[in-house]
Amino acid sequence: MKQIYVAICIGIIIIIGNTLGELGRSELDSINQIYKKQVSPLFLLETSGSFYHKYSIKEDFPYLAIRKTGHFFFYGLIAISLFRVGKWKNLLVNGFFATILTICVGILDEVYQYFLLGRSGRMLDVLVDAAGCFIFVVIYMVARKMVRHRDRSVVPLEEKGT
Repeated sequence: MKQIYVAICIGIIIIIGNTLGELGRSELDSINQIYKKQVSPLFLLETSGSFYHKYSIKEDFPYLAIRKTGHFFFYGLIAISLFRVGKWKNLLVNGFFATILTICVGILDEVYQYFLLGRSGRMLDVLVDAAGCFIFVVIYMVARKMVRHRDRSVVPLEEKGT
């Protein structure tokens, strides 16, 4: 349950950060001016819309690579944070919930960005976020398993009969 609360807090922080970032980029009179005016609430169903638009690697190469790498690592770190907060005894269950909650935060972030004038939410970003959180959680789980296995195989000197 603690994981859900932390995920909600992280989601709120991301939304506030996006809003403040958009406000800081433009000279606006009110917060209402940072949102798109004509947006259909069914934009997720429009596969030809900008949410499903692909990036042009040739036009935006160095900045695109930096931004996507940032997505990958940022959401990987969120997943590890949620993993460490989880109280499940089973590593797989803990990893599963951390991954699912992180993906939900990524979806929330991209959907919110879709409504901002200077931003565009993209499904590709959700996939990059999901890849980051999945890979980070798998690496973290393997590392924990290796450390636990190594710690169990170490026998104190007193027990060896020296």
